[in-house]
Amino acid sequence: MSNAEDTSRDRFSLGYVLITHGKKPDGDLQNCAAAKRQLCGLREVSSQMKARMAIVHDYARSVRRLDGLPTLLAKLEWIARNEAGALFVDDFAWLLKRPSPENRQGFLEDLLRYGDYLRDRRFCGRALSRLSNEELTGCVARDMMPLSYAMNGRDQQRPNGLAQTAPATTASARSRRHRSLDAENRLTQIRNELRDGDKDPTLQQIADEANARGLRTQRGAPWSRQTVHKYLTGLKPDSGGEST
Repeated sequence: MSNAEDTSRDRFSLGYVLITHGKKPDGDLQNCAAAKRQLCGLREVSSQMKARMAIVHDYARSVRRLDGLPTLLAKLEWIARNEAGALFVDDFAWLLKRPSPENRQGFLEDLLRYGDYLRDRRFCGRALSRLSNEELTGCVARDMMPLSYAMNGRDQQRPNGLAQTAPATTASARSRRHRSLDAENRLTQIRNELRDGDKDPTLQQIADEANARGLRTQRGAPWSRQTVHKYLTGLKPDSGGEST
């Protein structure tokens, strides 16, 4: 089934925004900096569907389970009860990483109860229930240390280990560069979301927000003012020089 077919059967669609930082919005979200990126993605979905999309939101500094997001829960319950329409978010992964790592699995299980009615832009309108286990795992664990990182220990014994050293080193360096770029992009996104007009947030504010979102450095440490500075100025730490 094409994406158009997947969404055309919906009698109506809602867009959902979760605001986790900044001032609690009073009325219109268009002037809410913390909602800007999500609203942009939802406008893209609305444009592709050629239909207006009503926007609803929750404001929550921290999230544990779905019942902590009353608007999201109420809308999903109504849609499921009436089997009418769908609720779109900008990015499943962004929503699923709101809880701390130890609570993410439970939060995902809560959402999967309404998985047929919950969709996102990044997966082109596919329902949460239609994602593969690998895709779901990627969403939940996107900001957690990759399993490949833990499996690259030097104490592993492999046949023909010396012959594999160069390819393994190259792959490890490539993986570090990828994680470094991903971290830089996420910090830049946080800086943009926290920017107040022409005034940039402080490095410490960016670090505090990154930690509040459950993000960690390449070494799995909390962010500090110094590490934020290194990433945002292009002085990215190598495998041994990251300060915390």
